[in-house]
Amino acid sequence: MFSFIPKNCRCLLSGPRGFPRRDAGPCLGIAARFMRDRSGAYAVMVGLMAPVFIGALALGSETGLWYSTQEKMQGAADSAAISAAVGLIGGDTNWTLQADATAASDGFVNGSSGTVVTVNNPPLSGPNTGIKGDIEVIIKQPQKLLFSGLFLKSPVVVQTRAVAGPTPEVICVLALNKGLILPGITAAASAAVLADQCNVQDNSPSPLALTVAVFANITAQEVNVVGGYVNVLGTVNATQGIHTGVAPVVDPFAGTAIPAPPAGPCDPNSASNGSITGTVTLSPTLRYCGGISVGASGNVTLSPGTYYMDMALLGVGLAVASGGSLTDNGTGVTIVLTSSNGLFANLANLDLGGLVSGGVINLTAPTSGPFANLVVFNDPLALASVLTFRGGTQNNFTGTIYSPAPLSVVTYLLGSGTKTGQCTRLIADMIVFGLTGASFSKCAVPGASTTAPASLLE
Repeated sequence: MFSFIPKNCRCLLSGPRGFPRRDAGPCLGIAARFMRDRSGAYAVMVGLMAPVFIGALALGSETGLWYSTQEKMQGAADSAAISAAVGLIGGDTNWTLQADATAASDGFVNGSSGTVVTVNNPPLSGPNTGIKGDIEVIIKQPQKLLFSGLFLKSPVVVQTRAVAGPTPEVICVLALNKGLILPGITAAASAAVLADQCNVQDNSPSPLALTVAVFANITAQEVNVVGGYVNVLGTVNATQGIHTGVAPVVDPFAGTAIPAPPAGPCDPNSASNGSITGTVTLSPTLRYCGGISVGASGNVTLSPGTYYMDMALLGVGLAVASGGSLTDNGTGVTIVLTSSNGLFANLANLDLGGLVSGGVINLTAPTSGPFANLVVFNDPLALASVLTFRGGTQNNFTGTIYSPAPLSVVTYLLGSGTKTGQCTRLIADMIVFGLTGASFSKCAVPGASTTAPASLLE
C-alpha cells in the first residue's frame, strides 16, 4: 500500500507501547518545522476575504453614483424653485409648469423613469410652511440597483427639496412712526402706490397704522404692519399677504448725522434771491439759503456733491415750476434739508412747501461717502416738517428719500411720484399718498439686492 509517510519517519509508528522509537528525531524535526511554517497564510486570508472586499468596493462605487445623482438633483430643485418663484412674482400663473420645465432641462422629467416633481405654493413643510408666495419643489427618483441588488430588496429613492421666494426684507416704503394715535402710512383719494418689487413696512403701533381709503390702492410683494390695518373702500394687493402685529424694522440709516452747512455767504442762486430762470450749473460749495427754486424757464444742472438747503425758519426747499428742470445727469447728489438759524439751528425745518415740483427732476444719490444712497435727507433733528411732492409725474429720485424726524410727514399729492422702474425708496416718520401715483423699487439702495427678485430660502 502506498504511504505518504517518509521511510525515515515511520519509526514514529513502531515504538514499543505506542512510544516513538529512539531514532524518531528526524521525524519530530519535520513536524516542528511544519508547525512553524507561515508560508501562504496571507493567500488563504485574501482568498477568504476577497468576496467581501470586492462587494464593498462595488457597493461604495454605487453609493457614489447615488450621491452624484443627488447633487445634480439638488441643483435642479434649486433652479426649479427659483424659476417658479420669479415667475410667480412677475404674475405668471403657470409657475408649476415653469418649475417642471426647469427641472426637465436639468435631466429630471416629471413622470419619466419614475421621476416625480412636486411643486407646492405655499410650502407644505419646513420653516416656510404656509407662506404664500414661496415655492417648494421636491424631486424624487428611484435608482437602478446594480451590485446592491444582492443586498437590497427595493430600489433606493433619491430625494431633494428646495424652497425659493422673494428676497427677504426688501423694503422700499418704510414708516418709522412709533406713536399710538397717528397712522404711519395713509393712502386715500384714488392714490396708487406701486411697490411690486418690494415690501411695505409700517412701524406704527396705532390701530390706524395703515389706512387705505376711498379708492386708493397699494400694490406690493408684502405689507407688514406693527399696529392695525384699516381699509375703507380701498384695496391692497400683496402677493405675500398683509400681516399685522409684526415686529418693527430697524431704521437702516439710524445714526446718520448732518454736519453744519458750509460757513460763509449764501450761494447767489439761493431761493432767498428769487427763482432761477436761465440755464445754470450749480456747485455744492456754498449753502443755499431758503433752498433752490427753479422757474418755468429754468434749466439747472447740479454738479456732484451735497447741497445744503438752509431753511432758516421758513423756506422753499426745492421747487421746480412747470416747464423747468433740475438734473444731476446721474453723477451723485444729496439734497440736505436743514437749518442754521439761531434758535432753530439743526432743530427745526418748517418747510411747508418743500419739494414742490411741477417740472422735471432727475436726481441720483451717490454710491459712496457719508450720504451713500441718500438722495434727499431731511434733518433728523427737525422739530416738524412737511415734504410735499406734487404737480407732475416726472419726479425721478434714484436712491432713498429719508425724513426720520418725529412728526415729519412726506406727502405725495396731485399726480406726483416717480416713474416705474426708478430705483427709489422712501423712509419717513409718516407718509401720506393722495390723488397721486407713486412708484418705488428695491434696486440700488441699502438692504436691497440687485440680483433676481427671488432667492433660495431653504
